[in-house]
Amino acid sequence: YVYHDVTFINIVFFFSSRRRHTRCSGVSWARRCVQETDAEYMGDVSNFKQLLKHYEGKQYKKGLKLADKILENNPDHPETTSLKGLFYVLTDKKDEGAKLAKGALAKALKSEICWHIYGIVHRTMLNYPEAIKCYTTALRFDPENIQILRDLAILQIHTKEYEGLIDTRYKLLMNKPNFALNWVSYIVALHLSGGYQDALKAFDSAYKIVEKDLKLQEKSEMHFYKSMIYEDLKDYKNMLENLRTHEKEIVDTIGYHEFCYRACRYLGDNQGALQHAEELLNILPENDQYYNFCLLASGLDPNVKENNEKILEVYNRLAEKHSSSSVLKIRFLRVASGELFRTKINDLLKKYFKKSMPSIFAELKFLYLSLIHIS
Repeated sequence: YVYHDVTFINIVFFFSSRRRHTRCSGVSWARRCVQETDAEYMGDVSNFKQLLKHYEGKQYKKGLKLADKILENNPDHPETTSLKGLFYVLTDKKDEGAKLAKGALAKALKSEICWHIYGIVHRTMLNYPEAIKCYTTALRFDPENIQILRDLAILQIHTKEYEGLIDTRYKLLMNKPNFALNWVSYIVALHLSGGYQDALKAFDSAYKIVEKDLKLQEKSEMHFYKSMIYEDLKDYKNMLENLRTHEKEIVDTIGYHEFCYRACRYLGDNQGALQHAEELLNILPENDQYYNFCLLASGLDPNVKENNEKILEVYNRLAEKHSSSSVLKIRFLRVASGELFRTKINDLLKKYFKKSMPSIFAELKFLYLSLIHIS
């Protein structure tokens, strides 16, 4: 599922940045492993904790040595054996490691830790369906294990199992209902599954709960994301209304005008679209795409030669504000002919030659495809 811009990515990063610190996928699991494993059966607790730290710190060779030391005292300990198998997999001994982790699992079929590790083994070997099965089985024995739920959600979104993703994200949401990232992730799951109306309802509920804790930048991204849902729902009227209602809370001015431009175009409001296109040019007069926005909002296809005269009129009007724009000067050359073309290209070449800018050829080589311009 591919979006047309980066707003979806931005919103995830903004809320992820609110977490105080990041951990590798094994940290939360590691702590639960220490808490839930029978200390007497495990033997050397401090060594096992150190073993988990080696996994968290990606010190796999040290982890292997320590795992062997623990297994000398407790050769049948399944969690340590599973972890040793994972270390083998992570050090390019995949077959041996997978076999070891599977053997450890056979000795402890009710251990969510062994199932989780075996799932990580499959994930490392890019066998995502089997990894999902392992995570699901692990959750039967520990339904509220947050780390397993997170790992499962990552694979579900990777394999596009959106219905399962909704259920997983809902469980994570219920664990921390006041956590903004959990709400966003749940809304994204609904969105990806095509449940746009449900996503909008969840969005409204979430915004009421987390609004007071959001920074201005985060509120801005939330409003963009809601507009994206409206756009996918093809509810362009509410898309535009949402943007204009929260204009003061949107800090990305360029993004705001781009969204509004699209909404106006969808609604057939070319005058409104033209206003937003011109606002974009006021901000970035060297952006070639925004000139196309102006032409399309004026009812002109830039690829149709019969429109050249009307396109020149639009360019002349825009040149009153953006006379120094090199992009606009080059666009003039695409549609100009005769004496006007000669005047425009002479002015442009003189400027580039005076500044010793040899890149002008790369900018103008499209003209050599036109016999009219060559003559």
